[in-house]
Amino acid sequence: MDTQRTKGPWRTAGNHVFSIQGRLTVTRCEYGTDDERNANARLIAASPELLDLAYQYLSDLRYPPTGDSLQRRIERAEAIIAKATGQ
Repeated sequence: MDTQRTKGPWRTAGNHVFSIQGRLTVTRCEYGTDDERNANARLIAASPELLDLAYQYLSDLRYPPTGDSLQRRIERAEAIIAKATGQ
């Protein structure tokens, strides 16, 4: 996995994105309306989990999951999408 980034999970506070480990600011979204800045921050905050999900998806393509593990993967994907979109 990628180790060249600040460790996740990341969280948002308005348009700020920070790492919960050490409460380090990862970035601050400054372009667009308040709603756009906050939406961009949510998407950026979800990016470590989205990257992990992409790695998992690649693994699943090579070694398909079955039954219960497939349902857990679906639920995890839905939760990450909800985090990224603010739902």
